[in-house]
Amino acid sequence: MTRGKKHMILDQVCTRSAEVIERELQGESVLLDLNTGIYYSLNPAGGFIWRMLDGARTVREIVDLMVAEFDVDPETAAADTVELVSDLLEQKLAGTERDGA
Repeated sequence: MTRGKKHMILDQVCTRSAEVIERELQGESVLLDLNTGIYYSLNPAGGFIWRMLDGARTVREIVDLMVAEFDVDPETAAADTVELVSDLLEQKLAGTERDGA
């Protein structure tokens, strides 16, 4: 991912798709995309990021919360958060303000 794209994502406000159900199962978050029937599994950090995609915070703010919640340095938290959010956006499990989310 280019540096410019990373910064664009960090400044985005994202929200979970209404077409995705999330449940915790054995310490992991399991997502079900109601449109495709595909299940996704997220580790505890991924589940935390998922729950923070509430349409009220930028991805950058979520990174700050990750650093406070988990034993992770800011650079790693930013890289991991941007990667997951990018994947969620690509799979249409989340959207941005630009998408009309």
